[in-house]
Amino acid sequence: MVEILTTRWFHWKKQIFSLLFWLLFPIIGTLVLLQVLNTLQEDSKIPVGIVMEDESHLAEELYQSIKQTPFIRIDELTEIEAKQMVQNHKLDSAFIIEENYEKEIIKGNRNWLITAYSSNLSFAYQPVKEMIVSYVQEDTGRSKAAAAIYAINEEAKSNWTLQEIITKTKEIQLRENLLRTTFSINGKGKGDSTTNIWSIWGIWAILTILSTFFLFDWVIKGQQSATRLRFTFMKYSWKGFLLRNLLLHTILFYLFDIVASILFYIFVQENLTWKLLFFIFLYRVMVNLAAFLIALLFNKLYVYYSVSFIITMIVTIISGAILPMDRIIKHFPWIEAINPFQSFLEKNWGNPWLILFIIWMIIWLIKGGKPYVKN
Repeated sequence: MVEILTTRWFHWKKQIFSLLFWLLFPIIGTLVLLQVLNTLQEDSKIPVGIVMEDESHLAEELYQSIKQTPFIRIDELTEIEAKQMVQNHKLDSAFIIEENYEKEIIKGNRNWLITAYSSNLSFAYQPVKEMIVSYVQEDTGRSKAAAAIYAINEEAKSNWTLQEIITKTKEIQLRENLLRTTFSINGKGKGDSTTNIWSIWGIWAILTILSTFFLFDWVIKGQQSATRLRFTFMKYSWKGFLLRNLLLHTILFYLFDIVASILFYIFVQENLTWKLLFFIFLYRVMVNLAAFLIALLFNKLYVYYSVSFIITMIVTIISGAILPMDRIIKHFPWIEAINPFQSFLEKNWGNPWLILFIIWMIIWLIKGGKPYVKN
């Protein structure tokens, strides 16, 4: 193994910049692409105006709930400003939280608490309205329940106030996840627990496929080299040389995968656990086996590079990491089954692609024969 490491290091030194570029490509590419996508997401937030005519506690909580909703940019305005901006199409829509909002909520009334303004170009008015109505319904239902408990509380001579009961119901709601509001655009629901719609590890997984395929061109270069003839007189075979290099590259790539997980933890607050590192290792083994076995099928670099791009593009499309695939998957559920890193993203043990490449590898080890086809 020392001889293999020495030989490989000699090759790496001659192409150190190319090697480092492709090793760091998934990490830097993911962080840069995520920043670009998040910037686009921020710029594409729906502008909505809010007019606060009630300065009560419940009205302020409703405002904060609306403000924290993903994909909505809130501007607090006066009623005149809100009307003008909606008419000039500077706002998609505007909503007035009417005076006495809290008093009416406590009474159990939920009608005429919010006034809305929209225009003929308010494409997101309906889902935003439904979202705000759902918040009002939560407040109303919570207040009704609190009023009933308060009445019982009075009869039992306890010391709970109405506000304390409402606060307690909110704690129970958060702890038990009794209610969950989602905001939907074009049929794709977005929960209010996250503002990031792109999978960080999904983007990394796609870029990893491309970088791995390009770094595994050593297989084809080795097959083209005249030094391959010398293995007839060496202590290990050509196949043994390939396997030792495969192991060496897997170790090197996995070290950079660990670096990626640490950087994602630092810069984008992704969870870093032993379980994640284990599934990253399984994914790395799968991708390396795929690149190694596919590279064995070719003896021309430009054909191999072309196929690598095609495979990466196909995986990018079916993965849903960049482009939403929910509607297509509903009609064609088998697309999700062939996603090569679905198991990695969901941290499932059964990865059919990993099993497939392991079987392919075993067949290659047993059968041997000519390592590539004419192309």
